[in-house]
Amino acid sequence: DCEAAEALIFELIYKIKAEYFRKKYQEKKPQKSYALTILNYMKNNLEKNITLDSLAERVNLNKSYLVRLFKSTYGKTPMQVLIALRMEKAYDLIVNTNISISQIAFECGFSSDSYFIAGYKKRFFETPLQTRIKNFPKNK
Repeated sequence: DCEAAEALIFELIYKIKAEYFRKKYQEKKPQKSYALTILNYMKNNLEKNITLDSLAERVNLNKSYLVRLFKSTYGKTPMQVLIALRMEKAYDLIVNTNISISQIAFECGFSSDSYFIAGYKKRFFETPLQTRIKNFPKNK
């Protein structure tokens, strides 16, 4: 009886210590910092060919885990946020510059003009050219 109780106590102490160190490690490297690292990388590299694989490699996480973590932090998957960031930049460039639509697509990381225009229209309910015409009337 005494040996069994002693073994149980040691097992309990081991589990408590293991849980303590697990939590302490998590505090040192908060999970949200991974999501923030990815978000900042995307913001600063919109023109690059960014894939889920490359993002997961960047923070040394499994792709599925990264998606869940990012979604729990920002409410969207990394790729959904990447597209939104690219569209915001594209809108800004369309409204505030005279850069060609093709060049804007390239600078925002889209692989083709047609893919960019289709995505833009889905997001803003008009083509990039319609946005530009609306914001740069001929009588200005």
